[in-house]
Amino acid sequence: MIHCQLRHIQRDKHTMPVLIRTHTHAHHELVYYISGNGTTQIGDTVYPYRAGCFAFYRAGHQHNEDNAEACRVIWTHFDFQLEGVALREGVFEDLCGVLLGLIRRLRNTVLEQGEHREILIESRLAEVLVTAAVLQKKPAAVREEADWQQVLDHIDENCNTTVDFARLAAERHYSYDRFRHLFCQKFGMPPYAYLLRQRLAHARLMLEKTNFTLTEIAFDCGFHSSSQFTNIFKKYVGVTPGDYRRGMRT
Repeated sequence: MIHCQLRHIQRDKHTMPVLIRTHTHAHHELVYYISGNGTTQIGDTVYPYRAGCFAFYRAGHQHNEDNAEACRVIWTHFDFQLEGVALREGVFEDLCGVLLGLIRRLRNTVLEQGEHREILIESRLAEVLVTAAVLQKKPAAVREEADWQQVLDHIDENCNTTVDFARLAAERHYSYDRFRHLFCQKFGMPPYAYLLRQRLAHARLMLEKTNFTLTEIAFDCGFHSSSQFTNIFKKYVGVTPGDYRRGMRT
């Protein structure tokens, strides 16, 4: 059985820290924290939140919110009954931003006046709630591990081009400095050092297995020039690319 009814959806921006005192709602509420951090209390339990988290409150349950800094949120009130789907109260993480994308799509559908609008709203609300329920079930460590693997996959797949680390950080609701710190903690090196390692690994493979010129290999591996490639390769590998190729083929 599927029943979803959207009561309200709205974006809010608090330009300074604010305390939202204890209150209740007649309908269920989901709040997505786009930016900012603070705490929310549900009953006797206090939950910290930061950008990229979402909170779920059941209808009629008391809760408050203490924003420690300026923040942006999207909140929605709704009723629902979805067979096999249960939402738990609390604060949870949306590390990859999937839920935020679905909530924004739901809001855009509400603002549009297209054909079958009400049906689309119901189906998109259902998708939001099912996704939220799935995120709630995943242990935080599992979600985080999967997200870091996505970061590595993105770097590996794009190591021959410019990798926008600031964008990767923003997609995970981190500042670049915070992202760099966490990356170093997890992998033992800064993001750019990992990118450089992948470029050099690709370059060594091409030197061993192909007859491409050094200039062709340099550009194929993301270096700006053959001289930059030669200097960096010698610095980290210990020999020039030409000497490395000759050594591998003797």
